[in-house]
Amino acid sequence: MFGFAPMYGRQGPVAGGDPQVAELLGRTVDNQYKTTQVFDAVVAQMQASGTTPWTAPVPTMAITHAQWLAAVLWQAATSYLDGVVVLYESEEVLPTQVYQECDSLCDLAGSMTMRAITLQSELDHGSKPLNASLVSLPDLKIHGLGYVGVWAVFEAIYLQVVSDLQQIEKLGIAKRMQDVYQTAKSALQPKADVFVYLQSSWRTSLSVESRKQLVREALPVVSEIFTIGQQLWAPYLLGQVYVTALRYKPTLDDLELGFDPWCMTDPVQQQKRAGDKASREQLTAFWESVADPAAAYQLSEQLRSALLTRRIRYRYGRAYGTVPWPAQYLVRFPLQLGTRTFNQGDLIVLYASSDDVGRHVIEVRRTGRANGILEMLGQQDL
Repeated sequence: MFGFAPMYGRQGPVAGGDPQVAELLGRTVDNQYKTTQVFDAVVAQMQASGTTPWTAPVPTMAITHAQWLAAVLWQAATSYLDGVVVLYESEEVLPTQVYQECDSLCDLAGSMTMRAITLQSELDHGSKPLNASLVSLPDLKIHGLGYVGVWAVFEAIYLQVVSDLQQIEKLGIAKRMQDVYQTAKSALQPKADVFVYLQSSWRTSLSVESRKQLVREALPVVSEIFTIGQQLWAPYLLGQVYVTALRYKPTLDDLELGFDPWCMTDPVQQQKRAGDKASREQLTAFWESVADPAAAYQLSEQLRSALLTRRIRYRYGRAYGTVPWPAQYLVRFPLQLGTRTFNQGDLIVLYASSDDVGRHVIEVRRTGRANGILEMLGQQDL
């Protein structure tokens, strides 16, 4: 993009080039970078926590959907500008219609960025964001002077959605969401195949009219690809197939946590409840509601390590009566678990609290102090 200096203009006291293009450049590049960074951070958090958009709470999906739209629409505006600058480079000025169309794309991307920020703020301050709704492909003048920019928008959307599908596959698909995922994938593949064919034709077409015809043919295809892209990050937009999957009650084995789902449970309680159907259903529901299962497992491993090194002791018969029925431990030597520090004599437990969207957040908490000498002796190490 930055190779077209005559059109884009120079930075400094002596300005050059088209000032309107310079303005659009500032808007598109800066905002594309910012919104892409925000969305990439969301995906990175999903990867780190072992969660996916397919099992996220609906308010979280609504925010992710808005963040995706903001990033994609700014990317579309940048791509449009790239395309028309290449086309009109020799003239060193953009036609008014082309400038206005790119400016409108920027305005649309800006409004979606504001929506994403608003939804996140509402959630952060205790309000439930409104559910997402599908957004139509921006209204682009496919017969106009900016047809090359329109094609660049189409390519950007196609490449992004195909990349998103691969990204979501890496994040993993829960068993009960496999049908939902296949619905989206099956809808995308034929459209992607058609666009690849049109893309090949674009590269070999030389006349303006033939290229405009390709833009016209690509419009309904890319419109559907744009819709599927939104559904990938907010799958409840797929409708009934998502509702059916959501209502399915998975078994403990369906969760595919990658670790023992009883890792937080008192060993006596585990022995008692492992074969009980109702207990297994409760534990399944619990793990489905945990915001970051991997982090919860790491905390349980820290407790296990502290137990093996005798920095804490297990208290027999002191398990808590609610799922996941965690054990109570006595701290023998000062130590840090998670972000908290505990002192000798503290009684601790793995505790599940709720976040702003009702997901369980696991932490180690102090529940009391051992008062007498017999309590300080604790129980035999496991």
